[in-house]
Amino acid sequence: MKPQFSLRFLPGALLIATSLTAAPWPEAPLATFADVPASITVPGTKAVVEVPLELDSARAASGLFEELGFSLTKAQKEALRRDKFVLIPIGTLPTIDPMDREPYVPETPEEAKYYPKPLGGLGVYEDEMLAIYQRIGGGGELQPWRNHFVTADSMLHAWHRFFEGALEEIESKELYPRLDAFLTSWLSSLRLLRENASPSLAPHYEQIEAQIAVALVLLGDDGEEPRKEISSGWDDQGNPKVISMPSLADRAETVLGALPQKWQVAARNEVKLILGKAGLSPSPLFVSYDPEKGQDYTQFTPRSHYAKNQALRAYFRSMMYLGRNGWPLVAPAGQDGASGLSHALLLGHSLTLPAPDGKVPLDDWRALMEITSFFAGGSDDVDYPELRRWLAGHADLAAWTPERAVDAALLAELGEKLGELRQPGILSQVRQRRKPGESGDEVRSDSLQFRVFGQRFTYDAWVLTELTPPMMNSLPATPTALYVAAALGDPTARELALSWLRQRDIKDAAPFEARLDELAATLAGVSEAEWFSSMASKKLHLIGTLAGKKGDGFPAFMRSPQWGAKHVETMLGAYTQLKHDTLLYAKQSYAEMGEGGDTDKINEDDVPYGFVQPEVRFWAEFDRLVNYTFEGFTKHKLLPNVVEEWGHLGRFKKDVASLRGLANKTAAGEKWNLEDRLWLLEFNPVYMAEPLDPMNVQGPDDGKAAIVADIQTNVQESKVLYQALGRPYLILALVGDGGMNRLVVGTAYDYYEFVEPLQERLTDEAWRKRFYAIDPDPQPKPDWTVPAVK
Repeated sequence: MKPQFSLRFLPGALLIATSLTAAPWPEAPLATFADVPASITVPGTKAVVEVPLELDSARAASGLFEELGFSLTKAQKEALRRDKFVLIPIGTLPTIDPMDREPYVPETPEEAKYYPKPLGGLGVYEDEMLAIYQRIGGGGELQPWRNHFVTADSMLHAWHRFFEGALEEIESKELYPRLDAFLTSWLSSLRLLRENASPSLAPHYEQIEAQIAVALVLLGDDGEEPRKEISSGWDDQGNPKVISMPSLADRAETVLGALPQKWQVAARNEVKLILGKAGLSPSPLFVSYDPEKGQDYTQFTPRSHYAKNQALRAYFRSMMYLGRNGWPLVAPAGQDGASGLSHALLLGHSLTLPAPDGKVPLDDWRALMEITSFFAGGSDDVDYPELRRWLAGHADLAAWTPERAVDAALLAELGEKLGELRQPGILSQVRQRRKPGESGDEVRSDSLQFRVFGQRFTYDAWVLTELTPPMMNSLPATPTALYVAAALGDPTARELALSWLRQRDIKDAAPFEARLDELAATLAGVSEAEWFSSMASKKLHLIGTLAGKKGDGFPAFMRSPQWGAKHVETMLGAYTQLKHDTLLYAKQSYAEMGEGGDTDKINEDDVPYGFVQPEVRFWAEFDRLVNYTFEGFTKHKLLPNVVEEWGHLGRFKKDVASLRGLANKTAAGEKWNLEDRLWLLEFNPVYMAEPLDPMNVQGPDDGKAAIVADIQTNVQESKVLYQALGRPYLILALVGDGGMNRLVVGTAYDYYEFVEPLQERLTDEAWRKRFYAIDPDPQPKPDWTVPAVK
């Protein structure tokens, strides 16, 4: 059964040319970003025929070890013999590890300014998951040992580097100034409404003015490190226009100083709690709606890429504030009146009114919502379009006045119609359960809120919500990310999840399995239009294409017993990157081929024969994701340089199509020709990790693969579930298709999952200090993962 909520959004354009205010409460549809790409036929597979696989007889294997400067240990050879693949920590291979081996010491103050001290002490300038492909191939001379193994891990990582880089570039240079303009305009409009309000309305406007004022204050410069000069556009002389950021303290003085005295104090306390990341606490500005709904101020810890500079930290705090705080539409039992509903109506109406400068806040709201929805998806909370749609069915919008928002009779009538609003699919509010035995659906209905930029619905967070209390009270309140891989259809992940539950003394797993089957069926029935509603949603679908046991259409190493857990690590490694990159926007679950050369002159014995992981459905859907993104960026003129022929997307679009062709040949039992083999030799994906702005210089932390993301919060037990990646593995595999026994080399994820106390959230900066140090101290790995061999 499909979830009983709808995703009423269509992501789209950043720049809005026309005003939305031709009529009271105008519609504000979100434009589409790009059309759903044409489907790609996935070819059938044949049983792979391989020659005998032995390391001693593998073509040019000795040359590989000689050129790369290492040899296999006895344990590594045994793993390769047994499983036909082996994972080796890249940190144990100093000749190919891109990490500096000595701590960085700047020689001059100017050098220290542009090359800051790396986190943990040791720097990584080249991307440590992609650099190996440049070292082995990247247009190198013809030598038979240069056999690339293009893994799903490495290409999903390449996509993560582009996705995060594009989001960071747009947020810094486009969305931060637009959010500043939006809040400035909206606050001016609210202030004017408050100053001219009747006595019955003035107290309401005072509170909501204070609430929006805090969002504007949070856009101030916090004065902390690291810092960066942020520019947007160019002046008439061709120089970058630097974005000026007043300090947070100055903003607090000017913006909050204009509030009525009662709300000045509450607003300053709100800012203090946010900057202090002060744990679970009632919000001074929102507690009046419902004393049982608090705020988790640890969520205001800037993390993911948002800790990199002052503009990103400010944007993060302000958007987190507008994404997590909401106006409850259901009045708590015993409360006289529904002030949350009143304030939602006043806020919605105020968005449509011109500010003193003539700007209409709704125009900027729509622009911000569209571009963020393209990356991260749409909200499942009640936003302006949903509120307007619902209200139009029960009130005369043309005759609307603010007084209607506090009319007791109308509020009572509207209160009876709240069931017509879409219900939240993900429970993300800190909430004390009121009634013993209260059902999950009752909690969901009670969580109905209006939010300005509500955090976004994702199917993975929905899965975690559905498999934890209050939706399933018999299961642990802190789940495992294995649930997501299992719901995407992977049988190994399902068995691992069941084993995980047994370790936690869950005696009867039948309810879990039954609900998991329902969730998996729902995900299997999601339409293409929904998967292509955002880049993040489509990536989750792409991860799901890796699910399933590997039969005789795959090489021996992918049929080995160890590979089942290895490919779950691939799925969850890519999922970790997805959650990391969309951390600000995604709603968190709370429980309670190219041209060849002149091949006639080439000696075939010198030509390497690499390997592309033959997941034909994965490559087909990856191809569609890249084309969807390319068309959207082109249509809306987002970062125009990336869609040029040699831009990031322009190149990757061609490369993924070529990799898909090679995987299809392998799956069909076709031997690669010389042009295929030469193309893969020259394949070098490091460009996907290069800065999108060519004026930026890669620093000592830019090549690091280790990241961390919190994905679920268990308030009752004060725990946070984290996923993380460490330093990558080198993966060696023996393959024998095409009549050739050979050793191929690539990279793979190093996946972690763990629980820590609910306190200040773990950041990339803190996580990386555990890995990039003279004496690293990494987190223990889940017991089900495939161990690396030293």
